Amino acid sequence: MTSEAEEFPESVAEELSEGVEDETSEIAAETPTLLEAEDDRPGIFHRMANRVTGTVVDYVNPDLILDQIDINALLEKVDINAVLARVDVEALLERVDINKVMERVDVERIVERAGIADIVADTTGAFAESTIDYFRRQAAAVDNVIYYGFQRVLGRRRDQLPTGPRSPGVGSA
Repeated sequence: MTSEAEEFPESVAEELSEGVEDETSEIAAETPTLLEAEDDRPGIFHRMANRVTGTVVDYVNPDLILDQIDINALLEKVDINAVLARVDVEALLERVDINKVMERVDVERIVERAGIADIVADTTGAFAESTIDYFRRQAAAVDNVIYYGFQRVLGRRRDQLPTGPRSPGVGSA
């Protein structure tokens, strides 16, 4: 079994080494430090890496590189707010199949958590009480109609009728 390094095309290796040699001698002459020059220009390592990166990316298996990357450390450097600011939410929502989402929703659990059964029971109880009160008022009105109807048949005038039931002990001797 051959390694990835052995499979690297010789012409690419030559091209890289020539570029690195040219860049190295040129940079070494003008830059005293390896990482950064005194005037904040990239140092020799940065300039060499920039020179060969494009060619290497064309020929190296990305999985070899990705296996060396600590994804958690990389994600710690990502500004998630900046990423989310670039997201087209409308386009994202257009891709969502709402029917599939709703299939996953536990409606019974939502109803339970919202207390809808209690609300329905309370509302039904209040409605029943209102209905009973309504019919009681209607029955009292009918009772009054019948009462005054009989009083009229008996020849009594309304102003002669008592206004309410007699109180115990009032008017007795």
